[in-house]
Amino acid sequence: MTSPRQEQVLDAAAGLHDLLNGYWRSQVLCTAARLGVADLLAGGPLTLVEMAAECGLSRSSLGRLMRALVGIGLCTVGEEGYRTTALGRAFESGATGGAHERALVTAEFFYPMWAHLADCLCRSSSAVDVRSGWSGVDLPGGPDGLSSLFERVAPDISEPEAKRIAATRELGERGVVVDVGGSSDALLGEILRAHPGIRGLLYDLPGGTDRARTSLADAGLASRTDVAEGDFLAEVPAGGDLYLLSFVLHSWDDEHALTLLRAVRTAMHPGARLLVIEELLPDDEQDGELASLHDLHMLVTTGGRERTEAEYVALLGAAGLAYVGTVETGGPTGVIEAYPA
Repeated sequence: MTSPRQEQVLDAAAGLHDLLNGYWRSQVLCTAARLGVADLLAGGPLTLVEMAAECGLSRSSLGRLMRALVGIGLCTVGEEGYRTTALGRAFESGATGGAHERALVTAEFFYPMWAHLADCLCRSSSAVDVRSGWSGVDLPGGPDGLSSLFERVAPDISEPEAKRIAATRELGERGVVVDVGGSSDALLGEILRAHPGIRGLLYDLPGGTDRARTSLADAGLASRTDVAEGDFLAEVPAGGDLYLLSFVLHSWDDEHALTLLRAVRTAMHPGARLLVIEELLPDDEQDGELASLHDLHMLVTTGGRERTEAEYVALLGAAGLAYVGTVETGGPTGVIEAYPA
């Protein structure tokens, strides 16, 4: 007979086992994405025999995966065969939110990198640096295939957040907004739509602007937006009235983040402003589990980090920028404003 204390320990161990087995579900989803299960069922229910023929798997093997997907809630099974749920429909390739593409990137890129978390922590470096040149990916189409997937994954800033930020800015009738590292163009596009008199300049690393060019053209904003490429750690275009760093600094360690902020400060005229949009770590370490996991994710994948508001304020000060304040967007994202000191 177990004592109450032993029962508590057993309950705690069961909870730990569930956490440790979390990769089971993620790998089931990643495998379903690689097989295109949700896409197969997009046209209606299919039997296991029909699906197995499409996937090139035996009925027995695919049946084991489908049982797990039913358990997860991605699909249901009945007399007509398998059909997707709302969760499954969101898992189709190209669906809003980019869950399918995220699963492919996770399987081929993020998952193998996270296997080196301990080494990354020891060396304060990304998995690519730890493994010295290892790419971590084996996608059809090579690096271009990975780039294509990243372009379809949901942007760091959501559309509602971008709309809220754009609507609350007092930008006047004219001016230039410079989006530094804004390959997704989500925030710049919303600002241009909300303020018809504003012009935009999107500035990113070479090869990082293709998606933005297409998106801005599709939105009818190409005539009001210049797109330029360059090394923003070395130089940022001058002449902007408002500079944006939207989910850029978290990709860099403090040394490189400070270099980037100094480059922005050099480009700013006295009346210019800077908005830093980032997910903020809470001051209380007992809060913000997801933010803390994002912090480790940035370390493993880029060598960067998430930061508290105070840590961003300190970086701004070291770069010669004066902190104005932080506006919350209704979630973990904060908008930090600064101007030349």
